[in-house]
Amino acid sequence: MRPIRFDKLDCQTPTTNPDRKSEASSSPKRYHDDTDARDFGNAVTPLAKRICRVSSNSSDSSPTSREQLGGKGMFLQRMVEAGLPVPPFKCATTELVNALEQHPLDTVRLARYLPEIVAEPEAKTSLATIKEYLQTLPPSEQAKRDNWLQGLTQFIASDDFYEQVKDSEAAEHIRALRTQLGEPSTPVIVRSSGINED
Repeated sequence: MRPIRFDKLDCQTPTTNPDRKSEASSSPKRYHDDTDARDFGNAVTPLAKRICRVSSNSSDSSPTSREQLGGKGMFLQRMVEAGLPVPPFKCATTELVNALEQHPLDTVRLARYLPEIVAEPEAKTSLATIKEYLQTLPPSEQAKRDNWLQGLTQFIASDDFYEQVKDSEAAEHIRALRTQLGEPSTPVIVRSSGINED
């Protein structure tokens, strides 16, 4: 197998998948903008433009859009604003996750989990760069994609990953969110909230 070089790529510049926005805007229009029962079904808003309306007396300045919180996060915010009983929660925004994905990673440490990466001293890559590469693989290379994803899973759960990202602003923000939910000994549940999930 030919080694994969990522050291020449810019891992600081956030990138977006242009197809992602078109997916959101072309999704079935089954979400309704107004929760008033009289208008239910009349006013339809594309998913990309859906927002959670926060009352003006709210002191929480958290982001409320589906694009920033995903489906679960946005609807949890809506339930809080409606006065429904919701367990305490915090949302890591897509902006925060994107920042973590852009964080430069040492290819030498990463090569322990992804042997095809060229491991050179001082060479850097990012999870976003690796994700872009995996998206370019044709369907015929599904086994390769699966192996890379398995390696990435092991890497992200490892001390090698933690040691590289622990001092980043994104990691500090995630720790702050966790602290707001209680003492470290307090158990928490981590759930994903995809942009088009709900």
